Amino acid sequence: FSSVALARSFILNDLFVEPAWRRKGIASMLLTASVNFGRSVGAIRLALSTARTNAAAQMLYEAAGWKRDQEFHVYHLEMHVALPA
Repeated sequence: FSSVALARSFILNDLFVEPAWRRKGIASMLLTASVNFGRSVGAIRLALSTARTNAAAQMLYEAAGWKRDQEFHVYHLEMHVALPA
């Protein structure tokens, strides 16, 4: 949920197609299904990320109309949780 826009915003954390099934349109179908779902529930935005070296994914996303963010850098802090003994 976007507290600024007061509307739903979805993050696609994992978009992965098994290597044997790549180049068959499956990733495009997954993106389309994600967009359709987002629209059906009134989301204002979808977001995803990929490795800087994943040129194939970047080309797919850009061909589907996704725009690379030019405004924000993303930061992560790795948190290690101690498991009970």
